[in-house]
Amino acid sequence: MNDPQTYIGYHPEHGFIARPSEELPPHLADWLLTRVMFERVPDTPLYRLAAPSNDGVRRTRQAVKDLRALGFRVQADLRLDPSLSPDGRQLTPRPGNGQALSALRTAARSRSPQLAGAALSTPPSRPAAPAAAGPMAARPTRTR
Repeated sequence: MNDPQTYIGYHPEHGFIARPSEELPPHLADWLLTRVMFERVPDTPLYRLAAPSNDGVRRTRQAVKDLRALGFRVQADLRLDPSLSPDGRQLTPRPGNGQALSALRTAARSRSPQLAGAALSTPPSRPAAPAAAGPMAARPTRTR
């Protein structure tokens, strides 16, 4: 019962393909796969990604993610599986990075040794706005 309901991979002739398992009813497989931009390959049980040259890897990975989000079991090639491949955008901290990160934070907080002798600059102060003397003072004067 834990077998995948859809297999997604790369085919040398058809490009990015999806193949529904026998467990998935054909009408449901067709409806699902066409919603994630796959089209039926005639005379085969395969579906191919429409316009694979238009960012095919990203779109196939998104299809895997979307089908899984709907609760379907999907088996995908390593580079097409967002949960397994390095392009999955899942950032995990590497062991031993604590010291490097701490040193980077310390360096960001401290003053550069190259600027040790330079004087600190202060932002220029703005002159105070003149006080309005009456209703005519707010209008600019016109000259010819």
